[in-house]
Amino acid sequence: MCGLLASCIDLFSTRHELDGPYFVESDPGANFKTLYFDLGDGNAIRRIENVKRVGHTDKYIIVETQDGYRFIDRQKDNKFLNGNEIVGDTKSHDYFLNWLDSSKIEDFKFDYYLEK
Repeated sequence: MCGLLASCIDLFSTRHELDGPYFVESDPGANFKTLYFDLGDGNAIRRIENVKRVGHTDKYIIVETQDGYRFIDRQKDNKFLNGNEIVGDTKSHDYFLNWLDSSKIEDFKFDYYLEK
């Protein structure tokens, strides 16, 4: 019975695992999705709110929000930083496309898409 109950809970989970310690989940205090940095033992720290899409490279986590694109430098990110200390300014769609081109990234794909 306990195993059946645990599997049902997993069906209703809104957590979407990404690469490394990052995941997207419904924000408990709002009606939107948030990117989190997993601290372990059921703890996490908020990185970016109002997530529409999230993708990654070996160097960056790229998040599309309602306002534009945000980049997280994975090498600089760690559990001792708050979101505002690691997340850069919001960038435009043109900036994102130019960044892909200048980085010679031809096959970039988003790992997470906001469900409609």
